[in-house]
Parts: sequence; structure tokens; C-alpha cells
Amino acid sequence: MTQAAANYLRNQALQFFNAGDFVRAESQIRAAIALLPDAPILHLDHGQIFERQNNVDLATRAYFRAVMKARAKGLWLDDASVSPQVLPQVLHAMQFVETHRDGVLHAVLEPLVARFGKNELKRVTQALNIYLGLDPSKPASPHQRPLFLYVPGLSETPFVDAARFGWMQDALDA
Repeated sequence: MTQAAANYLRNQALQFFNAGDFVRAESQIRAAIALLPDAPILHLDHGQIFERQNNVDLATRAYFRAVMKARAKGLWLDDASVSPQVLPQVLHAMQFVETHRDGVLHAVLEPLVARFGKNELKRVTQALNIYLGLDPSKPASPHQRPLFLYVPGLSETPFVDAARFGWMQDALDA
């Protein structure tokens, strides 16, 4: 039932989109996403709606969400893992994200920098730049091989000395 309702809402969204009514299209696709939040195609449609409205920030986020949700399901890893009907849209979304993600991710940090200060977010900013390929830093220890995000400046020891946490023994004894 949920799948059928989401498909109905998506079809309505596409009709509104094709008619140029992007506000109603976005409303319908948002309702479909509420029913099926892990459906990559819905986030792809959401990105197209935002892009048509010239909202680069929200389009990038929606396209990125679509790609991540698809990849989590083993989809959109290469041309063979994408349905031919949506391949052009998926390739466009990936290119769009590649073009605009740096600005969007840095924009996400701006309010945090304003609130906490540039120095306090130095490691986070560097981690983001490493993730984006703008900083080639790598962990000093060959045993540290982060799969997603390397945050510089954190301890690279394999084990943390329990003596650093004096309260831990009291908690274990309780």
C-alpha cells in the first residue's frame, strides 16, 4: 500500500513538474519521500524540482541523498547498475553534485564557524577539505585507514589508556 501511494504521489509530482507547477510538484514528492524515505528515485525527482527552481543548494543535497541511498542498495555504482530509463538523470545528478558539493558543504559549516569560531572548527574544516580532495593529508599511522572521513588531530593510538577516564572505574563498580 505504501509503495502504491508513493507511486501515485510521484506521478502527481511529475505531472505538476511537467506543467511548470514546481511548488505543487515539490509538495507531492516530499509526501512520497515521507512514505518511502529510502527510495533513490524520489530524491532524484526532488533534486530535479529544486534544480528547475534554481535552488542549487537544495538540488545538490537532494541529488546527493539520491546517490547515497542508491549506493547503499548496491545501485548506481556504474552504468550497468542504473536502469536505462533513468541513466541520463542519474549521470546528470552525479555531475551536478560533483560541481556543487564543495560550496554546499562549506556553506553548512558557515553557521558553525560563526557560532564557535574558525579555530575551534579547524579539524572539522580540514576533515571536510580532505574528504573533498582539497587537502592530501593522511593519518600518520599505517594502522589508521578510515573508510569515510579522516579527522586530523585525533589520537591515532589503537587503544586509549583507561587511566585517562578516572570516572570509568566508578561507573563500572556501580
